[in-house]
Amino acid sequence: MSSNVAQAFLPVWFVKRFFSICSPSDRGGTRYPTSERRRGSAALETVMVLPFLLVLLLGTVEIAKITYTYYTLHKMLYSLARYLGTQQGTNFCDPSDPNIVAAKNFALTGTTRPT
Repeated sequence: MSSNVAQAFLPVWFVKRFFSICSPSDRGGTRYPTSERRRGSAALETVMVLPFLLVLLLGTVEIAKITYTYYTLHKMLYSLARYLGTQQGTNFCDPSDPNIVAAKNFALTGTTRPT
């Protein structure tokens, strides 16, 4: 693959990295951007990629919040069911049963005493 054909179909950075063995001035070909222009293109690429990275970061944080909330609710309901399972004489059809009220208080506040 000659240099001209590669430059026509491939990006400049790809051609420079994989097809050029000697410097452009030795080949008599086109010169590549100067270091100032490269810095400008790097800044432009950073500005273009930064929103995607922020979206990924914020998405990870949101998934962590959802996971934490799920774990907290799961732990609370497990404690509630365990507490109610150890109580005798509980009427599960009556929401004002003292054992059920105590279990709700235990799940929400950590104590069986009403607030």
